[in-house]
Amino acid sequence: EGIAHIHAEREETECSICMHPMENQSMTRPVVLLSCSHAFHAKCIASFEAFQLSSTSVTCPICRQEYTKHIV
Repeated sequence: EGIAHIHAEREETECSICMHPMENQSMTRPVVLLSCSHAFHAKCIASFEAFQLSSTSVTCPICRQEYTKHIV
């Protein structure tokens, strides 16, 4: 998949929101890959979305692009 390939090239090893390691094998902290190719723990991005001012569009906390989510 193209988005997953771009994410893998970045070699991100921790969630940029909570700064804990991203281990996609772990069910305790599932990882979500956004369509902009940034990844976060599912609970972290959900918390971020809850605090966004605009309810009409959600944007990535890193690049500010609108996105869709993919569980990895």
